[in-house]
Amino acid sequence: MTEDHLEQEVLGWLADVGYTPLDGPDLAPDGSSPERGHYREVVLEGYRKKIDKTVDLFSRIKNTDQAEEVATVLYAVRKLKHEAVQEVSEEDLYRYILGWKKSWDREDKRRSIAGTIRNLEMRTGCV
Repeated sequence: MTEDHLEQEVLGWLADVGYTPLDGPDLAPDGSSPERGHYREVVLEGYRKKIDKTVDLFSRIKNTDQAEEVATVLYAVRKLKHEAVQEVSEEDLYRYILGWKKSWDREDKRRSIAGTIRNLEMRTGCV
C-alpha cells in the first residue's frame, strides 16, 4: 500500500462520518476561504468538534483486529449507501459484511461486528 492509497482510504472513512476534504491553500489566511487569521493558529476552531470526534474514534481502537472491523464497517456503509435507493439499516450492513467476509461468520466475530456497527452508529451516526 502506498501513502496515497492510505490517504485516500482515510479520506473515505472521514467522508463516511461527515467530513468534507478541503484544500489547504484555500484555508490559509490569504486563501480564497480563510479559516484562520494567521499561520500561528494550528487548530481550526470551527472544526474542533469534528476533530475531537475523530480523535475519540481512533483512540478507542485497541488492536489491528478492531481497526480492521472499523475499516470494514466504514467501507461497507459507504458502498451500500452509494448503491442504495433507501436508507441502510444496521441489519443490512451486518448481513452485507457477513456475506462479504465469510470467515467472520462465527459467533465471536458476529458479536464483535454487531458491537462495532452499533458503536459507530451511536458515536458517529455513520450507519
